[in-house]
Amino acid sequence: MRQRIVPKIRTCQLTKFAASLFFLGSLLFSLVSYSAPRIAYQGRILKSDGKPLEASNVQFRLQIRTPNASACLMYEELKSLNMHDTNGSFSLVLNDGLGARQDSTGLSLDSIFSNRESFNLAPGTCSDSVGTFTPAVDSGRRFRVLFNDGSGWSQVPDLEIAMAPIAIEAMQVSGFKAESLLRVVNGAGVPHALSP
Repeated sequence: MRQRIVPKIRTCQLTKFAASLFFLGSLLFSLVSYSAPRIAYQGRILKSDGKPLEASNVQFRLQIRTPNASACLMYEELKSLNMHDTNGSFSLVLNDGLGARQDSTGLSLDSIFSNRESFNLAPGTCSDSVGTFTPAVDSGRRFRVLFNDGSGWSQVPDLEIAMAPIAIEAMQVSGFKAESLLRVVNGAGVPHALSP
């Protein structure tokens, strides 16, 4: 029997859950003026029999990892979703305040996508126990998704977050936020406050 493939949809075989996940979209960055950066992720989960996953409590672990071989954990958020009557479709937003942060890095999304400085991360969260990541100017990040419908965790193959994070970096100028754009320093580089 021939399988019909719709453009812009990827299929991934999951060994543990033996399901297919169709990506209806890619990572979408939502930057709203004066709000924290967020990342939207949308998809559709089909079970191995081709029927959509429609469990009433599906947990998602959404992770941002370093792009190198170490794949160190930089951010992890746990979200629960009722997928009953969804036809297997879901839409999740990282950093929207509705999930539970699971990592201990304390890094904001702004700093996670900044390529100006090295990161010292817990070696235990890396695949090779090397906790240092020094990004190149064009380094992206890895996005890892795991889900559990009650039968155990299944991992979707990692996705690359490419140059799109530059939108988050654009919220700052050389690391300075909007409230610091007018900056006065003395000859030694020490900042001085301006009074009206």
